[in-house]
Amino acid sequence: MAETKQATVLAVRSVRSADPRRIGKQDKLVTYVLEGGPPRSVILPAESFNEAAVAQAIANDLAEHGPWQNRVLNLPPSPSKASPPK
Repeated sequence: MAETKQATVLAVRSVRSADPRRIGKQDKLVTYVLEGGPPRSVILPAESFNEAAVAQAIANDLAEHGPWQNRVLNLPPSPSKASPPK
């Protein structure tokens, strides 16, 4: 059974849509946080904004980006610094 997560909404802002298909329309920028995690945000069309839509957008965001949270990566050595171009 999948673990149920809870998100706390920190802020909701009205913003102009950056989507070229939605020029002139308003979106809602929702900033949320999961327990012990950094703040994250999702954007929804203002005309379809409601609690269920916010919950679904957050679930979709976590499905896409969640596997990368708290992942530790081993980085390759940095290349030696070359002199900057003149």
